[in-house]
Amino acid sequence: MNRNIFFIFLFLINSNLLFIVNSIAIEEPRRVELAIPERFAKLRDPFRGPEIVVKVAKVGGSELEKYSASEFKMIGVITGPEKVRAMLVSPGGKTYFVSEKMKIGVNSGYIKRITVEKIVIKETVLNPLGQKESHEVELRLPPVTQLQSGTSISTIGEL
Repeated sequence: MNRNIFFIFLFLINSNLLFIVNSIAIEEPRRVELAIPERFAKLRDPFRGPEIVVKVAKVGGSELEKYSASEFKMIGVITGPEKVRAMLVSPGGKTYFVSEKMKIGVNSGYIKRITVEKIVIKETVLNPLGQKESHEVELRLPPVTQLQSGTSISTIGEL
């Protein structure tokens, strides 16, 4: 008799387990949608590589836009009553007179400020993640040396 009760008990346990397994299998899978905050949705996926952006050479433009802004050398400053101008030498050896807000460099740069000592150029470049980033390039006037006669000249060096 005990043996029959044991089998009945096992049968009930097995049938209940089958019922539970069947009820789980019959249910439709639930869709879980996660609400991602907007500030996280704008972030780059860390498992995907950055997008490769190919830069196309500009057609037209001035001679100043053919070289990188950092390749120019500042050799002088011309002050006037209305605006300050600077004298630059390109890597090709040509001399240019530039003023503020002129376009310069291959990275869509423009001359932000001209002082007696330097030129500040603001450029927009792509960082390694493919995002646009602004940075400033400074071109400084070479140091001034004193001559024995009392006049001063700027040392340009090798051009």
